Amino acid sequence: DYYLWPYLERDLAKGICTMEEARELIDELFIRINERVWKYDGWGESIVVGGTNPNGTSSINPLSYMMIQSFTELEIIHPAVYARIPENSTQEWIDFCAEFMVGSQNRAQLLYDKTIIDALCKNGVPYEDAVEYYCGGCMEIGIQGKTNNYLFNAWHNMAKMVEFAVTGGLSLPDGKVLTAFRSKGLENYDAFDDFYTDFIQEVRRILNMFFKAQDIYSEEADKAYPRYLLTSMIDDCLRLGKNMHSGGVRYADYGSLPIGLPDAADYLFAIKKAVYDEKICTAKELVDALKANFEGYAFLRKQLLAIPKFGQNNPEADAFANQYMSDVSDIYTSYVTRFGGRGKMVIFTFNWAPVAGSQLGATASGKLAGTPVAHGVTPHSASMTKGITAAINSCNALDFTKFNGGASTMWDLDSAWATPAIVKSLFMTFFQQGGQIFQGNTTDVKELLDAQAHPEDYPNLIVRVGGFSARFVTLRKAVQDEIIGRIRHNR
Repeated sequence: DYYLWPYLERDLAKGICTMEEARELIDELFIRINERVWKYDGWGESIVVGGTNPNGTSSINPLSYMMIQSFTELEIIHPAVYARIPENSTQEWIDFCAEFMVGSQNRAQLLYDKTIIDALCKNGVPYEDAVEYYCGGCMEIGIQGKTNNYLFNAWHNMAKMVEFAVTGGLSLPDGKVLTAFRSKGLENYDAFDDFYTDFIQEVRRILNMFFKAQDIYSEEADKAYPRYLLTSMIDDCLRLGKNMHSGGVRYADYGSLPIGLPDAADYLFAIKKAVYDEKICTAKELVDALKANFEGYAFLRKQLLAIPKFGQNNPEADAFANQYMSDVSDIYTSYVTRFGGRGKMVIFTFNWAPVAGSQLGATASGKLAGTPVAHGVTPHSASMTKGITAAINSCNALDFTKFNGGASTMWDLDSAWATPAIVKSLFMTFFQQGGQIFQGNTTDVKELLDAQAHPEDYPNLIVRVGGFSARFVTLRKAVQDEIIGRIRHNR
């Protein structure tokens, strides 16, 4: 079905079919795709419309509008249709995307070409290939027809790695000790820089083990799981006559998802400030407080909560978050895969925010045990205390050219405040300052609470979960609670 679009665009241009006929065909195909997987709201089949041609001109055409209109009006979830905004976009397309964000029942996702293409080019992808990027499922950025099927093979709880480094391998929620995690524990470091250096080295060791495992999987997949149909849709595999895991694919990259990067950044920055810079507490006092989930340490927790966070437009906190996320990115891109590809961070959270949070004890940033983690590179809801402008400024302090696998953000807005004009101003400010991917919810929290209490009354209430949209009543209660608990920006 996906190979139909170029021919349909050609027939429209030549007058072989009318706009009405094209729209009817799109509706029919979308309904068929939706019927095939409609029960699986977490399933990721995406079509990305709009974008940029290899010569730098806009590739927006009538089909771009029609596919979004069909997707919106049919009230389906599959296939997901997302919009690329080229740098030289018309105002009409930008206005249309704003209406898409507000009027599509939380199903929209917007991608900004300039920042995504810049990140791809900086990491070795030629411009003529970079403009052909797509979302593989939720938002994993790959090159259409030139990328293997290992863009997303795992997720890692980055805040949990900080916890293990602080406790010397002790898991706070269950008391188990992970002896495989190499850490002396925070109490054995006199300087933060020494602690941080050892921590990053351990993250490198763990991630490199994952990449080496992918090399082994790739080698075995070539023999035992060749994927002939998928390989036949990859350009260089056809030209070279090789399977994608035999060296036929152009971009043999390995992607994985580092969940909770903002949480880990806040955790580490709080350690730096509280233990080493301002000496609010000793390392032992902090570890004891975390083990107790702050019971008996209310005043210390209050002091930790007052430490600046990523998301409050604090230059020092934002610079630290950028340094940490850049260091993790460098670990990914420094790994060369068996056929010359690279490691790629694909940064989104899917429906694992509560799962990753349930694995965590209390954190040095003041969060209690079990708190869901942040989405993508969006600051944590608890950290965005100074409004969405400050939060966007913090987010755009990150070097998005480091994120060659895509970095998503989640901006949930008060339903009474989220007009198309305001939403347009928000996403264009975010994009023009360096952001890549914009998504969020505009449904009233009271409606979500009522739907949770009376699911039979809300069979088709759709929410944006994290890289995908789903019917709210089909989600696990923990995911529902996480969506309800997010901050709703109104200023």
